[in-house]
Amino acid sequence: MRSGPGLRVSNANGNAVYSTTAKGGGWRHPWQTQPICNPVTARWSASVYPGFVNAECPIFRTTELEQAREAGLNFATNPLTGKPFASDPVSNSAEELVPRKLRTIHVPLYLSPIIPMQWRAVGFDGAPTLPVPDFFLKRGVRRSPLKFGADLLGEDAEVYGSDFDVPADLRLLRACDIILHKPRVALTSQVSLEAGPATGVSNVTQTLSLRTPPPGDKRLRVFSGYFSPPSQGIDPRLVGSDYEEPTFDQRLISTVYLLSPPKTPLGSAPDGAWIPFVRHGLFWSLNWEQPQLQVLNSDPGTPFIPPLAAGAAQLVINFLTASINDLTAQSLNILSAHSMAGTWWTPTGSGFTAAFPAEEETPAKGITGSDKTGRLAEQRRRRRQRARAERLDLVFPFEAVPFSRSLLSEE
Repeated sequence: MRSGPGLRVSNANGNAVYSTTAKGGGWRHPWQTQPICNPVTARWSASVYPGFVNAECPIFRTTELEQAREAGLNFATNPLTGKPFASDPVSNSAEELVPRKLRTIHVPLYLSPIIPMQWRAVGFDGAPTLPVPDFFLKRGVRRSPLKFGADLLGEDAEVYGSDFDVPADLRLLRACDIILHKPRVALTSQVSLEAGPATGVSNVTQTLSLRTPPPGDKRLRVFSGYFSPPSQGIDPRLVGSDYEEPTFDQRLISTVYLLSPPKTPLGSAPDGAWIPFVRHGLFWSLNWEQPQLQVLNSDPGTPFIPPLAAGAAQLVINFLTASINDLTAQSLNILSAHSMAGTWWTPTGSGFTAAFPAEEETPAKGITGSDKTGRLAEQRRRRRQRARAERLDLVFPFEAVPFSRSLLSEE
């Protein structure tokens, strides 16, 4: 088999690796994800066309051995410095004792590193909490028959043999997310409740500080796994004593799906016979901005305490409260007002989408008004036509992340 329109053939340890490409080798948008199957190991992985965040290209953490095993790629030498990747300074001196091929290296996306996938079962043999896209329900995938429980991929798959009737033409579904990870400074809060005066009113002190990411997590990077969308608000149950924001912001780049052939045994691991699909969450390069800590003094009787040096800010807020409910509400308001969560947007600023509403179906007509057979045949033909035209992903011009007006200042 040779390379051609829609097919790319590369070499991995003397064996051919086949992967699909953009039609005709045409233009690829930033963050475009390409599934790849290694025919030797029958393992699926992915490559991501580079996108940029504030003109910075993300890196992927890997090893020389992993890249050589998955796709026959050689990352022994950094092409920018001419030196081995593993010779770059490392934060942990103990890594010097690790063989060079096993040391962690940071490969930028523009060098096309291979990203191994961590699959999760979705559908009949998956966790009932994981939704199944309608696109796959129309193609033989079924929802999980369980009402609760964990993922049954692997040892527990035999439970279906006696407890559930497996559909005859069932198709299995696997999914894995590609995630963009941006480290950042995080807000921390400590609330202390002290004894109050004889009136019964409590004296509460809330201290806000900033925490930097761990030493090993300071690079913009991508990784595979399960993307958990950030919560829209702060859980009030977490602000009563100590609270800490995550030291990162994340965005979903894409979700790679693998669809099995019909009648595949439950719990099966995907191989080259499975069909790949990709649903993208990003299509364009991004900007990212983190707010500066602006102290909002909520107690006129408390003097302002400026941020400390070396990036560590500290704010002490004293307030009086007559009940625990008031304490929680005030602490939550102060946390929300000082959050250090960053904001993403596409440089175009406006934000747009290529998702159009479905067209209304007109009644199917046969040869005559009483031709029921003709009408049913026309309905079946239309359903087949819609199924062939349906897409999991958006069509050009894709979708842009809108600019948040909260970043605008009146000053």
